[in-house]
Amino acid sequence: MEGSRLTLEHRIVPFQEWKTNSPPTLLESACISFLKNLQHFCEARNGILYMKPEVQIPIGTSDILLEKYSQMRHLVDLSRFSDIKRNAEAEDDVFITIFFNPLPDTKQTRLKRARLEDLKLTADVVASLIQHHPDLEELNVNVSDPHGVVVEAISSLRSRLTKLNFYNFQNIFGEEMARYFRTDDSGVISHYKTRQYVIDTPKLLSLGVKRKTAHTSGLFSTLIKPMTQLQHLDLSQSVVDNFSFLIGSLQKTLSSLCLYGVKITNADFQTVATLKRLKFLDVSQTEIVTDHSPSCLRLLSDSLPELEYLDISYTCLCDPITGANLSDPKMQGIVPSSIEGLRGRQRPLQFLGLFQCRNGACQWSSIPALRVSGDANETQIITSLEIYMFRARYLHKALNDAYRLLRYENCGNPHLILKLILDAMFMYPKSMRIQIAGSAALFYVVRNDGQSKIGKMDPYMRRLVIRAIVTAMGNNLNEQTMLRNGCLTLCQFHIPNEVMFIYKDVVTVLLKMLRLAALDEFLLRIGVLLLNSLACQVENEHKMMVGEMKAVETMIDIIEARLRDTNCDEVMEVSWSMMWNVTDETPRNCERFLDRNGMNLFQRCLTTFPDKGELLRNMMGLLGNVAEVQALRCKLMVAQYIKVFSNLLDSTSDGIEVSYNACGVLAHICADGPDTWTVESPSWDEIQSKMIHAINRWALRSKRNINYRSFEPILRLIPGSKSHASQHWACWALANLTRVYPDKYCPLLEKEKGLERLKPVIEDDDPARWDTKRLISRVLLHHARFMDRIPVESWSDEDMDVSDVDLEMDGEL
Repeated sequence: MEGSRLTLEHRIVPFQEWKTNSPPTLLESACISFLKNLQHFCEARNGILYMKPEVQIPIGTSDILLEKYSQMRHLVDLSRFSDIKRNAEAEDDVFITIFFNPLPDTKQTRLKRARLEDLKLTADVVASLIQHHPDLEELNVNVSDPHGVVVEAISSLRSRLTKLNFYNFQNIFGEEMARYFRTDDSGVISHYKTRQYVIDTPKLLSLGVKRKTAHTSGLFSTLIKPMTQLQHLDLSQSVVDNFSFLIGSLQKTLSSLCLYGVKITNADFQTVATLKRLKFLDVSQTEIVTDHSPSCLRLLSDSLPELEYLDISYTCLCDPITGANLSDPKMQGIVPSSIEGLRGRQRPLQFLGLFQCRNGACQWSSIPALRVSGDANETQIITSLEIYMFRARYLHKALNDAYRLLRYENCGNPHLILKLILDAMFMYPKSMRIQIAGSAALFYVVRNDGQSKIGKMDPYMRRLVIRAIVTAMGNNLNEQTMLRNGCLTLCQFHIPNEVMFIYKDVVTVLLKMLRLAALDEFLLRIGVLLLNSLACQVENEHKMMVGEMKAVETMIDIIEARLRDTNCDEVMEVSWSMMWNVTDETPRNCERFLDRNGMNLFQRCLTTFPDKGELLRNMMGLLGNVAEVQALRCKLMVAQYIKVFSNLLDSTSDGIEVSYNACGVLAHICADGPDTWTVESPSWDEIQSKMIHAINRWALRSKRNINYRSFEPILRLIPGSKSHASQHWACWALANLTRVYPDKYCPLLEKEKGLERLKPVIEDDDPARWDTKRLISRVLLHHARFMDRIPVESWSDEDMDVSDVDLEMDGEL
């Protein structure tokens, strides 16, 4: 027997492993399966993890396998290779060696693209990987390389490599190279200085040097010298001593230059303006810069005729046009512009980044661009989320803009915003700021789902939202704002049905949250409510899982704290309800309750709060589950407990619920017969008489606040019962439930062959059980009316004889 399922009014408090959220392809699913079953495909040889000889990864698939590992690396189980893992210098060295091809004539894996920036690897392993894959065309590295072995290995790819990205560039330099580029001393001897290049990659088209923090005079000139075909250069958040290296061969080839977060002076803009082939230019900053002259924007616009993409976010390059008449005939054929530096353009930019620009430039009426990043409207916010997905600082601000849009305005494309929010949360699982902002926005997406013209989210997207929320909560258990957002968002789903695919994770997070010492009252309340809903209407295996995770012990601790404060509130009542649900037909959880001195807790709660009807109902419901376990009934056969149960038979708290549950406890205790009754007072006969009297007092049409998943515990009390009162209680329960809720309980009765099990009692000649037989006849009548589809509103409750009912028990009943 389960307790009732409680609901919660939802409120939200306003506050200031990346993956795509489309279903995985078959190839991606195969790679995920490979990673989850490494032991079937890999083996250890000579202290290194290799693929088994018979395993061959098709060309193109190796790239996807490596990317999937990067996304789910913390979920890959390498415990079977613990000896290798123990000897590995870096966390991901163990796995990455499966891409080594041990035999020169056999290529089990073929990498064209190696994106290693999120992996923790040693320089020697990265260098070896490069040597095993001489056909690499794209390489991203983020490694500490004190001896320059990675840099030298990259030069071996000179005939193939077209795209190269260095992350945390400072760590990649060897000591010799760093020494050479930190000094102008001609006495420093270096083979880099002698050969006049760092990496020999003449076919490179795209180079990224990101987060270089030290001053290194002449580095970039030497680095790009052999890269005569370079088209894309990204120096994000790097220290650039001067921009003279841009003058030369790059003026002929460079079409894309990213200087995001690079300190750039007005004079440097003069150099940038010489790159006549630029189509993409990003000079955005990480914080507002106020020393740029707006004339620099005019210089760029006039000097770069092919420019299509320009990002000047967090700068002061925009000045408004004053006194200009945009409808002047002289302006015909000219793109209207409210920005002085972009006035006079004959075609609009494809994109203009105005995110957090001074003067609120994104709000101006005429912006000469097809797409604009900013916060002026939904389109700009969506553009910001898309463009700045790889910039955590910008992304956090854009998520807050999305939150305000979703909360206060009508959103025309909530599904696209949802996709972008999920991308952001999966990409930055450890960023508390992004997770909080994203979860706040998700709440309003889910709450308002279906209100726009494009319809509701599909089940796959709803699952992604749940996974994102649960992951965020698990990663930020010490941040109560995140927990509050997560719980409130989960409340928008159908619990437990929609979270069954991630059931254990949800329960784990909620239990960890409830055990926090400084948890606020709101989170305590909502956490207990959610956990109660998760324990309701689930199968026994899930109830067992919840019990093994110490949910019963956690609820007892919460109740103990409430009892110390003499506070019987919703938290205490729902904590008892949760234990009622989780002990339903689950003997081990009942035993856990008793082992934690649960009966003493019950007595203290009863003594302290004798008039709290819902509390009494929940406690007695829980004890009813305990009494259903035959092996545990002896622990309830204590005089003080039996007296309490007997007294509660007369209770009118919460309708008939307290009395009904107390009678149910006694019904199961008495089911073993008078020979097992060891209590002198009250006696067996007194209890039997009092139970019958209480049952006959209840109205058969009483509405109930209870949920049965199975009638088996009740049906066990009926045939051959050693206690008339127990049998009578069981028959009344069936008569009541099939009368009040026939649509739910008549099919359940038939499914569990309850009709056949009632027949022997009807045929019994014992006149002492005539009242019980009459209840059974009502059960049969209710079922017959249900099968005949007679509306329940027209059912009569007049007294009837057993002879009024057809007792034929065949398959057509």
